[in-house]
Amino acid sequence: MIGNITAQTYGVPTERRDIGWGESAMLKTLSIMRELIQKASRDYYVRRWAEKMTEGSGPKDPQKLMALYSYLSSSLNYCKDMDGVEMIKTPKLILQLMEMGEVPQLDCDCMTVLILSLAKSIGLQGAMRAVALPPHDEYSHVYALVRIIDEGSEQWVPVDLTRPDMGFGWECPRATKVKTVRV
Repeated sequence: MIGNITAQTYGVPTERRDIGWGESAMLKTLSIMRELIQKASRDYYVRRWAEKMTEGSGPKDPQKLMALYSYLSSSLNYCKDMDGVEMIKTPKLILQLMEMGEVPQLDCDCMTVLILSLAKSIGLQGAMRAVALPPHDEYSHVYALVRIIDEGSEQWVPVDLTRPDMGFGWECPRATKVKTVRV
């Protein structure tokens, strides 16, 4: 996570920040992502999408989270940002693209912001987990953790939409560094 960061709403950048490089840039990126999640989770448009995605899933947290995951994992494609630029698309923009019939091309931070915004809008708690992956010692990936409560027990479930081939609950196995931030 390096260079400049841009948050987008429908078609145009709304903010551009120089976030620097290295671990401080990763922390700034997580902070910006947290702000976007908190704002988007209060947006009725985002809430309505979460309601539609979880319709008929049942009242319990595990079913709701699985419904969100299933819907999104079949509706999005992974695409890296260009070198030196961290672009974060807002959940509202992504959902508008989906409403127009497009398959949004997103990187890990956009997917994390989206799933956590939707989950939070329907009462689930979440966190972001940034990881450094071998052989590097720099943070290079982020994914969601969502807290589910089922029959009195609490569990934090990893949700990484960049790897739907690995299935629900998959998590990067060999991280060399981990930073988790609650939203």
